[in-house]
Amino acid sequence: MRQSLLGPMGAGLATDKPSGVDGYVYRNWACLAGYFDGDGTVEFRVLERRVEVRLAFDDNWKPFLEGVRAFLLSKDVVAGLVRRKVQSKTWHIVISGGESVKLMCRRMLPYSTKKQMELSGVLSYLNSQISGAQFVELMNDQVRKGQRTRKIRPGGPPYTKGDAARIGRAIGVKHMLETRWGDQAGSPLSSLVEDKKRLNSSPLVGR
Repeated sequence: MRQSLLGPMGAGLATDKPSGVDGYVYRNWACLAGYFDGDGTVEFRVLERRVEVRLAFDDNWKPFLEGVRAFLLSKDVVAGLVRRKVQSKTWHIVISGGESVKLMCRRMLPYSTKKQMELSGVLSYLNSQISGAQFVELMNDQVRKGQRTRKIRPGGPPYTKGDAARIGRAIGVKHMLETRWGDQAGSPLSSLVEDKKRLNSSPLVGR
């Protein structure tokens, strides 16, 4: 028999314990968005050409996060295991897969208030609508406004996520050709270089 927890903090929760989960299970995205506004975090790491973004929840009660994970898994979101954070002695769950992060952002965005700009920024970056530098600046701006309790971060890369992926593939192909052929005349790499030289010197270029 299902029992609902009523009231501002309990709306959208049920005391069911599916699949052996010893805790509460969320029933809708609106309630989860409210929890994310309070105890959720957009975590990111700035790399050379891209930004790694993930969503996370922290709580001092493990069964509660187990319930969050059960809800996410039921909505096709790939969520990590609930793990102990030694430094703060709290429990932590992370969602890091790009498609899962985008799905969560899309579903929580209509109901979020405090972290609406952060979720919107995550979606914009993962959909290659803004660069890594613009994403980092958006997060820093939330820190300045007191909406985000983190430190100001150095600037991000000037590429969108899609641009960074294309650059990475091009570098990979170049490295593969150099490893296999070197600078031998007639090699695919030397042919690419020669083709580019001919194209640049062609009188038709720019017409």
